[in-house]
Amino acid sequence: MRPARTLNRSALALTVGLAGYAVVVTLLRRFDDAATVFNLAFFLLLTLNTYFSVSFTEAAFGVRNVVDAGINALLMIGYLAAPWAMGNTMHFFLCMGLFFCVAIIKYAAWLKILDARFFLRRKIIANACGAVLSLLVVLTLSVWGSTFNSPAAGAACALYAGANVWVLLIDPLYREG
Repeated sequence: MRPARTLNRSALALTVGLAGYAVVVTLLRRFDDAATVFNLAFFLLLTLNTYFSVSFTEAAFGVRNVVDAGINALLMIGYLAAPWAMGNTMHFFLCMGLFFCVAIIKYAAWLKILDARFFLRRKIIANACGAVLSLLVVLTLSVWGSTFNSPAAGAACALYAGANVWVLLIDPLYREG
């Protein structure tokens, strides 16, 4: 299987729009916590992954039903809400944890209508890892307090960056064929 290489203009517009929105909200809110940079980087990595996910899934499957539309609306609410939480690492990663849980539901629902079990299982596992990582940050901050904002956000961002390198370059999740 070869990696998907086609440029999807709609997915690119969505990605650039979400990334720009996050940067503008972060700058306008003037968050001054160093963890905010890690939170923003995590979100920008999420939008990068979104480009590849939307490009591939639209081209390969194009699922269009009421359930998927509702789940996509919830995901969009997550994309729009997360930048407003950039200045509070616990709230941001709680939002991200919920976001990944909604994504799990999306792909679990697709298992019933698509013959792409291997791909969908990998998507579910990847989103479950994102949810666990996000909720571990929330747990860390709940137990040890805000002293760990920057280390927790930085570690989560580094792990998520590594995961993105893995699913985009080393063992591509989004492949044609």
